Amino acid sequence: MFCIDKTKLRNEIIALLNDPNAQVEFNRFQEMNNIKFNFDIEYALKNKEKIFEWIDNTIENIQYTFKNEIYSICFSESDLNQDLWLKYANNYTGFVIEYDVESIRNSYNNTYASDDKLIDNCRNYLYPIVYYNKPFYANELFKCIIYRLSKMEHFIKDWNRFLIDRRRVCLVKDRYHSKDKEWRVFVDNKTSYINVVPKAVIMGLKICNSDKTLLYEICQKNKIDLYQTYISGNYKLKKKCLIKFNK
Repeated sequence: MFCIDKTKLRNEIIALLNDPNAQVEFNRFQEMNNIKFNFDIEYALKNKEKIFEWIDNTIENIQYTFKNEIYSICFSESDLNQDLWLKYANNYTGFVIEYDVESIRNSYNNTYASDDKLIDNCRNYLYPIVYYNKPFYANELFKCIIYRLSKMEHFIKDWNRFLIDRRRVCLVKDRYHSKDKEWRVFVDNKTSYINVVPKAVIMGLKICNSDKTLLYEICQKNKIDLYQTYISGNYKLKKKCLIKFNK
């Protein structure tokens, strides 16, 4: 997913706290806003080990949040990817649901519209996964989050970058998975959904007769295209149309 260079992150934060200009800015920020933070730069510089421990614990908490509290709906450009059929369609016994991209965008816009345009721009509906052959380091993002938790938001120079990077760390995968051609839509919780009618349903090679009959009835009733997968003469996974409504 992403990596953190803890040593580099520690050193950058301590370097900032040691910077006289940053200390002046920090004090000026408190005076301008008539507030007093619990965070004390002088204490932090005298107790580096405690600060390092706090940074490490904070990193672990942030990583946990990204892995367990950020939800997305995942899509693929390919409906005939055999690896995906094996992993996500129970060895070809399931089915694939195909959606129109514009329908997803319109539904997402209606369901998750926000008064905060910056957040809407950050969401941007559909994101492609980026596949790397080397680790992606999210130090800048984590540094910004630590600044926020330390009540030092004023050191974050680029809020647009911060908001975008919150999503970006969830959009990185090893190049090994590049054949998945994955895209994601971010949602608010586990039970979120996008209210959109599918364009087509593609049934697996080993789908049972009862499921096949049920899908046929559903597609017929809702005017959804229906396909059946099969193995071609050259051993490629193909699909044939059983019901056609959409051009």
